[in-house]
Amino acid sequence: MWRTKWITASIVLGESVIPYVKENLEERISGYVGLEKWDFLKGALTKNITALLPWNFGGFGVFIGFVMILAVLYLCYVYKKKTVRRTAVFIYAVIAVIPFVRYLVLHNHAYLHYFFTFRTLIVTVLAVTLIMGEIIDWGLLKHENKKKRRA
Repeated sequence: MWRTKWITASIVLGESVIPYVKENLEERISGYVGLEKWDFLKGALTKNITALLPWNFGGFGVFIGFVMILAVLYLCYVYKKKTVRRTAVFIYAVIAVIPFVRYLVLHNHAYLHYFFTFRTLIVTVLAVTLIMGEIIDWGLLKHENKKKRRA
């Protein structure tokens, strides 16, 4: 998509936009905002993550965020399949990490524009959902619910 955007810009403008792209990319990678490198990287990650999760809603948001995480861990532990396709889980985990690598490489952009760069975390959310699908035995969960209704 990124390449398509710049190719389209070149076609529409009738000139090469490569110099602009190069300058823009350098700024996104190494722009300076007055922070130490570690604080810059940490800020890029935490700002994007907190924009996705409900932690911006104060104590209640933190509570809801932890409840969501605990619910996922509970389901993965209690209703685990007997055989898990580890290769699929590994592939999904690699895909889940891609937005974080992007945030670290383009840390200036991720730090300054976190209010819209956090949307790339949908890739991580989807990958975690697929990992849950590989780990959780949904049939067992459904069976447990039927037993509870009958009792």
